[in-house]
Amino acid sequence: MSEKPDQEDSLTSGVVRSFMSEKGFGFIQGDDGRSYFVHIKSVEGGELFDGQPVTFEGQPGPKGYRAVRVIPGERPPPPGYAYESPNRFIWTRDSTARGFDTIFTFGSGWAESNNPNEARALLEKACMDRGGNAVLNVQLEKYSRNDGCSNYYYTMHRFTGDYANVQKIVTTTDQNWIAGCAQWERDVLERIENENAQLSTPDHAITSLVPPGAFKHGAVLLLSWTATFMKILGHALMAFAKLMRR
Repeated sequence: MSEKPDQEDSLTSGVVRSFMSEKGFGFIQGDDGRSYFVHIKSVEGGELFDGQPVTFEGQPGPKGYRAVRVIPGERPPPPGYAYESPNRFIWTRDSTARGFDTIFTFGSGWAESNNPNEARALLEKACMDRGGNAVLNVQLEKYSRNDGCSNYYYTMHRFTGDYANVQKIVTTTDQNWIAGCAQWERDVLERIENENAQLSTPDHAITSLVPPGAFKHGAVLLLSWTATFMKILGHALMAFAKLMRR
């Protein structure tokens, strides 16, 4: 007399990869590595959700494997939203960052230098110091500048822009990710509230002369002042000589 096999031994575990409730079918990814077609009529309770663990009996068919006697496990938590940060600092003349949503803004500012790369780096650092990862509405202004009575002029590069934090909003069932993003939001809002007096400053300004530009500027400025002084002294000596000849 043969023993009747235990039905539990023939059950396979897996996770619902996708299920279209409006069409009544979907697919289960089995722990054995196979993909199983599942129809709503084979599901106990007649309801399945993406990401839901299940146990089922797998049957081979002419077009692949099929899941029958599907027993749903614990229903997965509802999806929520989370943030994906850009993998680089955003620098744009547009009012928004393409592909991202503006989550926070931290005011605006400008930075200038005789070196345009230094001016940009200064503005980016000012933004990051405030919790931003993007400068929006970037504009560049160039102007000539001299110091004192010097005849030496040099070009200054001034970048202006708005500080922002941008993120890509995604939906997920990863509760740790969702909770982490929610905590980040609360932390930023609390910091903004605590630093409201500082962050309410409408314009943040930074000026820098970078070596060797600063050194070159100082040397040329000294030569220019020396030449101007000698010219004035020369005119004074000529005037004094004319006066002495009278």
